Amino acid sequence: MILENAKVQFAQLTGDGNENGQYLLGVTVSKKELKTLKKERDAVWEKLNTGARKEPSQSIEDWLGEDEETGDTFLWLGCDADPDNPSHELDYIVGEGDSFTMKDFARIGSGSKVTVEFNMYLTKKGKKDKKGENIGRSMLAVQLLDLVPFEGGSTPTTLKGTKLKTDGTKGAKGNEEKKDKKKKKDKKKKK
Repeated sequence: MILENAKVQFAQLTGDGNENGQYLLGVTVSKKELKTLKKERDAVWEKLNTGARKEPSQSIEDWLGEDEETGDTFLWLGCDADPDNPSHELDYIVGEGDSFTMKDFARIGSGSKVTVEFNMYLTKKGKKDKKGENIGRSMLAVQLLDLVPFEGGSTPTTLKGTKLKTDGTKGAKGNEEKKDKKKKKDKKKKK
């Protein structure tokens, strides 16, 4: 299933993922999209369930959240950050002429717009789902359409030392070192 031009509520799509090793994405869904999602989920259940259960062990409401400020309904999607099978890795898509980079996918914040593709499949009772047959979902691809950078935790550090870039090379100096250099420059100018 594809949700086009979806408003992001939450995104964690790069690095090691969350504490469970998962990438997560919460996107707003309209009433029409929710109706379509329910129909597609029901179709997957009808086609694949073994008859061991009358209904999936989870309701579709278990897939949803609600924005406390706006009342918008959003759908939680996830996938393994480091899947055993490389063909199951999340695809990051940029449109023709877009200049987005992987760093932008790491900065996706609330209000960004994406198109997301995911699949639905039957899960059986096992380690991950102890309740029995259910319908699971997994992100396949995310296309970044409009970036609203995440700004949480943007307070500059006061730690001394050299900041490393994401590729491990040395980057900008820590704030204390910058302040010390500025003080030295100011003293030289006064002389």
